[in-house]
Amino acid sequence: MTRPSSPWQRGLQHFNGVLFLPNSVDGTERGLGSAWTTGGGTITHTGGSTAFDTQLKRTIYTQVVTTTNQELGPRLSLAGDYQFWMGNDTTNHDYLGGFYMSAIFRIGAWAADTGRLFVGLTGSANPMCISDTELANTLGLWHETTDTQDQLFMVAVTNGAAVTKTQLTAHSGAVSPVVNAPGILAAGVTLLWEMWAFPSSVGTVNTNCRLSKFDATTKAVTEVVWNAVGGGPLNTVMMAPQCQMSNGTADTTAGHYAIEVANVYCTAPSGELL
Repeated sequence: MTRPSSPWQRGLQHFNGVLFLPNSVDGTERGLGSAWTTGGGTITHTGGSTAFDTQLKRTIYTQVVTTTNQELGPRLSLAGDYQFWMGNDTTNHDYLGGFYMSAIFRIGAWAADTGRLFVGLTGSANPMCISDTELANTLGLWHETTDTQDQLFMVAVTNGAAVTKTQLTAHSGAVSPVVNAPGILAAGVTLLWEMWAFPSSVGTVNTNCRLSKFDATTKAVTEVVWNAVGGGPLNTVMMAPQCQMSNGTADTTAGHYAIEVANVYCTAPSGELL
């Protein structure tokens, strides 16, 4: 596929993105392009260490006592933050739309699999992580309270709230451990989540995801999954990124859940990937 003929697609990328980066002031957020929002929890920061998997500076969001369904982690939620979509231009091979999103985060604390994790894009102004009811027009990495040990899913939700959960499994060329191996969803694990979508006019199965683990023992980044999925948000709905965790309803003990976010990045593709 050649680059799109229209300059508009390239204009969407140069530069129409958002970026979250940690700072050094507890309780404040940094970002490029937007003001990031967080809910409850205690916000602290840590600099990089010399360990292989903790060299990145991180903002830490930690559960506080007594509160259920806490929102931990950054998201974009203001009206002007919704700028990423599948795209609905099917004429002249312009292929407007599509996106690339990535997030590097560390699971600081994970007491039990009754917690929630969501890293992805949604068209809702609400946080995905505070309920097991998936939000309409949403795509991303997902674990809800009823999922079992180490189960991670790519969730795709339509405008009518039809939910497709695809469990992430190792692709044929993946290196062990596979995604659902014991310990992939546990305290001390650093993960890189990526997902990208071609504009909707390119095809119906056009959303791809990849999960990689920073292995402190082997000092390597191990790709543990690469899947292509279909379905999901309408091609007329704009979305914004979230990288969040929640304690759910079963555990209200302070410090039992924490997410450490190194960065979140999202932009429209310029066309070279088409």
